[in-house]
Amino acid sequence: DLPGQRSALNNLGECYRSLMQLEQAIEVLEQAQEMTGVGTRTLQSTTCCNLACCYMSLGQFHRAVGIHEQDRAIMEEVGNRAGLGQSLNNLGGCYIKLKQFDLAIGVLKQVRVISEDVGDMNTLGSALGNIGNCYWSLSQFGKAIEFYDQGRVIMEKVGNQAGIGRALGNLAASYVEQKMYQKALSFYTQAYAVAEKVGDRDGQGKYAHDLGWALMLQGDFLAATRTFAHSLT
Repeated sequence: DLPGQRSALNNLGECYRSLMQLEQAIEVLEQAQEMTGVGTRTLQSTTCCNLACCYMSLGQFHRAVGIHEQDRAIMEEVGNRAGLGQSLNNLGGCYIKLKQFDLAIGVLKQVRVISEDVGDMNTLGSALGNIGNCYWSLSQFGKAIEFYDQGRVIMEKVGNQAGIGRALGNLAASYVEQKMYQKALSFYTQAYAVAEKVGDRDGQGKYAHDLGWALMLQGDFLAATRTFAHSLT
């Protein structure tokens, strides 16, 4: 049962990846990858996706790009538009890591069109946030704010609390760069509230620290001192 073997290898590789035993995961998943033509195209796509994620975790982004391209080709071949959008979103994330921001923006704008078309709001919100990250890295903070805010609206519609928190934090950081500290303080406060709501202690500490930094930049050193102290608790 070769398809069953490939499925088992996929699952074993995913377990190793979840345990952050990435070398073992890659070894197993590459065995699955070598089973050319075995199993459904969806099963082959799963192998590609898991393997690419391992290489991304190891910082081997060029290798991840090649594998995400294989996954994209599979999704196009089988006509899986939702899967194609997710694959392209992953590919765009790789290009961001490689600092190839123009390439990333081009790919992620394709994701936006596809995700809107198929109604995949979580991927749409993620892609909008990633486009915002590109413009942030290019120091185009006004455009970054535009896309971060669009992503925030989508994440709020689907109730994705982690996505909402990220968008709020990114908006706040963008307003800091524009020296619009009151807006930054408002968004950092909202991001902190989301982190507190979902029990994200790391997020609470980060946003409390960032809030203190914004207060300090604004010249409110007393409030900044209290906020920095709170971030340490």
